[in-house]
Amino acid sequence: MAQGFFQAFQQAPWRVQIQRLGLILLGLVIFGSTAGIYLSISANAYATGVQVQEYDIKRDEYQREIADLQTQKAIFISSSNMEKRAGELGFVTPAQEELVYLIVPGYTGRQLDIKTSPPTQEIKPSLIKPAFSQSLWEYLVQSVLLMGNDPSSGGALP
Repeated sequence: MAQGFFQAFQQAPWRVQIQRLGLILLGLVIFGSTAGIYLSISANAYATGVQVQEYDIKRDEYQREIADLQTQKAIFISSSNMEKRAGELGFVTPAQEELVYLIVPGYTGRQLDIKTSPPTQEIKPSLIKPAFSQSLWEYLVQSVLLMGNDPSSGGALP
């Protein structure tokens, strides 16, 4: 009777084939969507990496340009160049006896333009606990010395 029961509810062969085909297609869809997500993430990571490299190249170009401009500025304001330009504008270097120094009452001279505070010597707390800053050898020597001074230990090692 049990055999007849299972035979009565057995699927038709074409239905079994359709179910198997459906399971295979479901597996392919899951595999395809997983691969698509992986490829999408990989493509985004690659594009971001390329963009970072481009920014690095631009940063290097800007740093070279800044260094070039600083060099041009240093050449432009060098003493020899400034002296040449002053000569072209009609300025002459006076002789020592032609110079006149005036004392102006109340003028204290050029003031320093301090833009930052002086550096301070901060004592930063140590990240290592004092108990862990001692070597094993130092600990053993200290223990032996303390044991020799302690009358309650009886001179025996712990």
